[in-house]
Amino acid sequence: MTAGLKQDAKRRAVLWGAAFYIGFAKAGFGGAVGLVATPLLALVMPAKRSVALALPLLLITDIVNIGMYWGMWDLTAGLWLLPGGVVGTFMATRALARLSDYWVKKTLGILALTFAPAQLAQQLIWPEWAPGALAWGWSSALIGLVVGFAVGVFSTIGHVGGVVSTIYFLAVLPKENMNTALVGTMTILFLCLNALKMGTYRQAGLMTRETMRLIPRMLPTLALGLLAGKGVNAALGGDRVDGFILASLIAVAAMGWKLVRSPKPAPAATPPTDSAR
Repeated sequence: MTAGLKQDAKRRAVLWGAAFYIGFAKAGFGGAVGLVATPLLALVMPAKRSVALALPLLLITDIVNIGMYWGMWDLTAGLWLLPGGVVGTFMATRALARLSDYWVKKTLGILALTFAPAQLAQQLIWPEWAPGALAWGWSSALIGLVVGFAVGVFSTIGHVGGVVSTIYFLAVLPKENMNTALVGTMTILFLCLNALKMGTYRQAGLMTRETMRLIPRMLPTLALGLLAGKGVNAALGGDRVDGFILASLIAVAAMGWKLVRSPKPAPAATPPTDSAR
C-alpha cells in the first residue's frame, strides 16, 4: 500500500471513529463530545475544518436525542443558560474566523489538556456534592448568564461547552433520574446553540460545501453510535461508565499534547523584487 493510500485509509478511519464517538457519547452521556471528536479530526485535517465538520454531526445527534429523551429534560434549567450562550456564540465565532489554522490547532490542544482534567474532576467529585444545597445560588439569572456565556464560547471554539454546562446541571437538577435528565436537558440547550452555530459558522466562512460533502459518508457510523449510546445509558452501571470516560480522557490528553506540539508552518517564500533580479 502506497503512502497516499495509507493516509487516505487513516483519514477515513478517523472520520468514521469520530462520527461513532459523537453519536455514542451524545446519546449515552450528553457531555463534552467535542473534547474527543474535534482534536481527533484535527489530526487528519485543518483545525478550522475539523471544528466545522463536527458541528452538523452534533446537531443531527441533538435532533435524534430529542426523540430519544422526549420529556426527560428540565426546560427551566436549560433556558437559564441560553441567553449567555447566544452572546458567547456570536463573539467566539468572530474570534475563530480571525485566528489562523495554526493557532486554532494550538487552541484545540490547550482546551483538550485543560478540560480533560476538568471533566475527570466533574465526573468523580462533583456528583458527590448535594445539588439541592447549591441550587439556590446556581439557579440565579446572573449565574446562568455567566455560565451560559462560557458554554457558548467554549462550545463555539472547540465544542467543549458540555463540560461547563454539565457541572452547572449537576448542581441544579434533582438526583432522581439524573442520567436521563442530564442528557435530555443538555440536548435542549445544545440543539439551540448548535443550530445557531450553523448560521454563524456559515456567515463567517467556516462551513463550506467541501466540508458538508463529507457528512453523508459519516452518517451510518453516527447512527450506530447513537443506538449504542442509548443502550449504554440505560444498561451500564456507574463504575463502568466512569471507566469508559477515563479511557476517553487519557486519549484526549494524548491528542491535545500532539496538537499543542504541532510545528508552526514555514512562512511563504516572497517573490524576488525587480532590484534583486
